[in-house]
Amino acid sequence: MFIQERDLERSGRAELEREVSLLRERLEASQRAIDAQRKELDMRDSRMVSLETELRTSSTSIHSASTRLNMLMETMTKLLGNDSKYLLSEEEIRNRIEELILVRREYKLVCGVFNIT
Repeated sequence: MFIQERDLERSGRAELEREVSLLRERLEASQRAIDAQRKELDMRDSRMVSLETELRTSSTSIHSASTRLNMLMETMTKLLGNDSKYLLSEEEIRNRIEELILVRREYKLVCGVFNIT
């Protein structure tokens, strides 16, 4: 009887060792999966920080460009002799410049006809 008990004990022990081994393998696989997920989250966090920085930089650049455009429009409005309190639109500026170019061409033509320098 002692031999049977010993054999049962050995087979039970071997079964437990296999189960422990299997559980360890599953634990290690789960740990690798968790580590991979953490690494992916870290990469996403890093990318998000990078995109937020890029967004802030772009926003600052847009604001700066808008400010420069407004300053240019104010300057162009003043140079083109508009006494209005309101800025000229891009089309109004373009039309006024075209008018000035035509006036200048006409002036040169008249000067050429009458030999005025």
